[in-house]
Amino acid sequence: MNRRHFVISSASLAAMAGCASPAGTPLAPGRLGAAARAGAPQAAGLRTRLEIEEFSANAKLVAAFRRGVAKMRAETFAPSVASWQYWHNSHWMKDGTPPPEMRNVWDQCRHGQSFFLAWHRGYLHFFEEQLRLAAGDPELSLPYWDYYKNPNLPAIFTDPTLPDGSANPLYWADRRNSLVTGLSYASFANSVVTFPYGPGTTFEDLVESNPHNRVHNQVGGSMGEVPTAPADPIFYLHHCNIDRYWSCWLAAGGGRHMPPRGDLWWKQGFAYNLARTWYFDVRAMNDSRNLGYTYGDLRFPVMPMGATLPARPRIAATSSTDTAGPFDLALEPITIAVPLSDALGRAARVRVVLEGVALTAAGRRGGFDVGVYADLPERPAPLAEESRFAIGEFGTFEITMPKMGAMPNATPAGASLRMRATRAATAELLISFVPFGAPSGVGRTTPLARIERLRVEIA
Repeated sequence: MNRRHFVISSASLAAMAGCASPAGTPLAPGRLGAAARAGAPQAAGLRTRLEIEEFSANAKLVAAFRRGVAKMRAETFAPSVASWQYWHNSHWMKDGTPPPEMRNVWDQCRHGQSFFLAWHRGYLHFFEEQLRLAAGDPELSLPYWDYYKNPNLPAIFTDPTLPDGSANPLYWADRRNSLVTGLSYASFANSVVTFPYGPGTTFEDLVESNPHNRVHNQVGGSMGEVPTAPADPIFYLHHCNIDRYWSCWLAAGGGRHMPPRGDLWWKQGFAYNLARTWYFDVRAMNDSRNLGYTYGDLRFPVMPMGATLPARPRIAATSSTDTAGPFDLALEPITIAVPLSDALGRAARVRVVLEGVALTAAGRRGGFDVGVYADLPERPAPLAEESRFAIGEFGTFEITMPKMGAMPNATPAGASLRMRATRAATAELLISFVPFGAPSGVGRTTPLARIERLRVEIA
């Protein structure tokens, strides 16, 4: 039936090819950049990033974390690496483009393209160093939020004030949802053995789409858009968990491999300060131990027994051709039935194109995202069969990504999203839209997004 693959744009960047290379061992200090040798302890003194529940039980660590965040926010000179805004701008700026003198270190994040995981790993490392300095605690490490284990927003982030009545630096008012649902296990499957982002089923591609994008979309608010996400402190815990999955993937073995040692993929590197002394190449970042840290748990999430996919929602519309629309999406799931021409009906591989995808006023601040499925059965199928039916997902994070200037998928009417499905030959394609999340103050029938046109073409 269907093989999951979601492409944001037909112009998406292809990853560089890679085949067989085992996970690396920690590099000797001489293989790292100067800043790494000076700032990151090596294997003898590795720091451990803790899961947030364990971290939260240590009052000293929580106090240091809050102290560091508060001090970085208090530094208002954005070009200073000691400021919160420097790291926000390094990921992406909320408005405008970097001033000429900051162009090499601001607006640098990688999304929907190669080195998504590597760029963020170096970014987290150098942010963490500044957080440590701001907190005055050399033992502080960023925690990670394991939302498969606990899908609720961690408690230390949810109260506006502390017991003494002072402001909680970890609280952020611009959130729309505190519970994450619908997380995929596709990136952890034993069949996902290739790493770099690119066409097909690769780890970097799958883990970015879900859980990464889905968590951004469902927390919503600032987290729901690339240019504003780092304003919310939970952003850093989310990305630590995504970074952890890279380490989990390597630790899992089973034929999982990075590109060959001589591949040009390894030549890529990233600088995080203007002097370029804060620099890592991808070969160093392949193993977190080269950057001085590891994680307390390197196991993949385990799919719950009896977990199922959603059953096929009601058919809300049937088109008369291989196109449909316009139609609105709300929290109530729907199916669009699309009759296929003879050529499309015989095709083993088709592409579903959503054109003019735009958010309504109610959907603009996120708190939800939409799973897209082809030919879901009427009764819930096991979640382990997800790859047969799921062809993509989207929310505010994907729809607003053209603001980065990295994805040429926007038209005046909205974004254009392309999803491929492998399928059995039939005369009709049933496309289901299943929202996940519960944005505060939004009813189940309130339109959140509008799709001007759905069309099917031969892939």
